[in-house]
Amino acid sequence: MRLRAITLLVALVCASGASMAQKGYQLRNDVNYQEGVIRIKFQEHQAAALDALMKGQRTVQSRAGVLETGFAAVDAVNATIGATEMKRVFRPAGKFEARHRQWGLHLWYEVTYTSDQQLQEVLNAYAGASELAIVEPKEEYSLVDSYNPMAERSAAVANYDVEVIPGGTPNDPSYGQQWGWPAINAAQAWELETGHTSVVVAIEDQGVDYNHPDLNGNMWTNTGETPGNGVDDDGNGYVDDYYGYNFGNDNGNIAIDYHGTHVGGTVAAETNNGVGVAGAAGGSGSNDGVRLMTLSVFGSGAQAGFDEAFIYAADMGAAISQNSWGGGSQSSALENAIDYFRANGGGGVMDGGLVVFAAGNSNSSSTSVGYPASYAPCLAVASIASNLVRSSFSNYGSWVDISAPGSAIYSTYPVSQGSYNSISGTSMACPHVSGVAALVVSNKVRNGESITDEQLWDLLVDNADPSLYNTNGSFSGQLGSGMLDAYASLTGTPPPPPVCYGGGSVISSFPYAESFESGTGAWQQTTCDDIDWTRDASGTPSRNTGPSSGSAGSYYMYVEASSPNYPDKTSNLYANVDLTGSSSATLGFDYHSYGTAADVTLALQVSTNGGTSFSTAWSMTGNQGNQ
Repeated sequence: MRLRAITLLVALVCASGASMAQKGYQLRNDVNYQEGVIRIKFQEHQAAALDALMKGQRTVQSRAGVLETGFAAVDAVNATIGATEMKRVFRPAGKFEARHRQWGLHLWYEVTYTSDQQLQEVLNAYAGASELAIVEPKEEYSLVDSYNPMAERSAAVANYDVEVIPGGTPNDPSYGQQWGWPAINAAQAWELETGHTSVVVAIEDQGVDYNHPDLNGNMWTNTGETPGNGVDDDGNGYVDDYYGYNFGNDNGNIAIDYHGTHVGGTVAAETNNGVGVAGAAGGSGSNDGVRLMTLSVFGSGAQAGFDEAFIYAADMGAAISQNSWGGGSQSSALENAIDYFRANGGGGVMDGGLVVFAAGNSNSSSTSVGYPASYAPCLAVASIASNLVRSSFSNYGSWVDISAPGSAIYSTYPVSQGSYNSISGTSMACPHVSGVAALVVSNKVRNGESITDEQLWDLLVDNADPSLYNTNGSFSGQLGSGMLDAYASLTGTPPPPPVCYGGGSVISSFPYAESFESGTGAWQQTTCDDIDWTRDASGTPSRNTGPSSGSAGSYYMYVEASSPNYPDKTSNLYANVDLTGSSSATLGFDYHSYGTAADVTLALQVSTNGGTSFSTAWSMTGNQGNQ
């Protein structure tokens, strides 16, 4: 597992960053950088001089058009590029400042300038400043969803059968449209755990709609902050950060939008509340799921704070950082922040924090294209379609750690945008993993057990289902350890097969007859097939292929074997019969099979061990005529 090398990898990154200032940062053509902004990290021995310059403020601005910092080499470059402002990348953090300084966060600054010089020239100029340890650009990132909702949603419904698990199926009315949950054995996992309110998942994304009826009961709130009063009540460096923070616009007004709300719903939409959809760790229907901290790095018309959000999440108690964005090149500032979360996250329920990233939608195996997901301390998630084949857009490679459902995922949308919708992307696969991770931590909390971030990583990755490669042979070893499995992540073992037969009344009085005139009597549907039988009279709806009436009255049970109920579909109807003391038995019945394909079979099967195995007593195949 690549996490075992975290300490070494961090050391290598720091060494690489130190040489970067001398040799210059080489820009890439496939990455979007912000013009007019660069980032610098001062040498550690400059800390006292920086404190004297900043005087506890975040920003120092130019006077009379000149930005003077007192650092001679830096000021020389400032003058040539028309630098107007220098501010801390990681703001003064009040009660958390001491820990931030231990991690060198106080040494990172962002310089804004007016020169029309090429960005590469500006980076090269600062690289020669002896006061600096690292020089790098500020990047622009993108959400990694592929918006094509309705067409892909229809494909998902057609290609995957939603398995119903007795006792584990929530009452959310749109649960049947969420093909991802049966694909990862979520219902079996929910029999053991549904989520715990002490576990916080930070959604670093667009803002989550905290007023959504399927989300509002599971939103995290900063109890030390009074919203809307313009004061940093809890002394953490942020004003009005009640539901989280809007880093894109640098204020407490969360920038609600579709992507963050959709991602948040997959993690923790309120499950079993009779509303909308189910979330991975959304609770049992009483607002008792894990908590969603919304950090809108994508604000209203602006983006910012991708690195700073990790620091906030760790300081304010998040155990898991959920990230469905990417598209940049190597950033020491970002990696500094990710490492900080891995070490300091956990929120008291876990030792260390888990960072989960979408692998990206470029259909590429390149580690650079997949950054930041390809950064070793991040759990990288690829996307799988409903037919269990890699989503055509999903990145892949040896750096991917695990796969999860990501095509045509149905989840929450802002109320102002329709409340629910289906979209695709590794963005949608990622929160399945974050949600299951939160479920595992919840179970540890409930059982009074401790867990580290590395142990959580292992439980997710080591218990993924490798049979995913049966349908993805050409991507062997490039989709991680397999498909996420919620039940196996909780227990360390694959889920038991569902109980298909049993329960209900027992036929023990003979002779016995059932004509279905008043219902199905002692006959029941199973939970392990694809199609339900239907009780009907006066002809089936498809081209008059059914009988006009039953053989002993008006009613009969029928199955339609036309689209979408083919191919390879099964429909079972069973009864429990007690033959204790009988030496023989005869079962007689009438059937009708008209207009059916040659490979459609009707069979009578008998089990003497409660449905574990069956023997076929009689069968017929194909069209039998209209009689």
